[in-house]
Amino acid sequence: MNKLKADGHYLVIWTCRAGDQLTEAINWLQEKGIPFNRINDNHPESVAKYGGNARKVYADLYIDDKQVGGLPPWRDIYEMLGHEEK
Repeated sequence: MNKLKADGHYLVIWTCRAGDQLTEAINWLQEKGIPFNRINDNHPESVAKYGGNARKVYADLYIDDKQVGGLPPWRDIYEMLGHEEK
């Protein structure tokens, strides 16, 4: 995710956590140095474009740990996006 952020991607964490569990998740992400731009919230440009802040966060690409087949290694995800290793 650090490489994706460095490449200029806008990263949104979408989680079902709320309240104390959400706070714990945010703290964990920050402690681990995992970058993100927003959590459970749409990019302001998307809100303006579509006239509201929908519950489901809009994205060009979703990376989900519960996807069919499981989560591939991050190196593979990065390569799938067409980025070259630096």
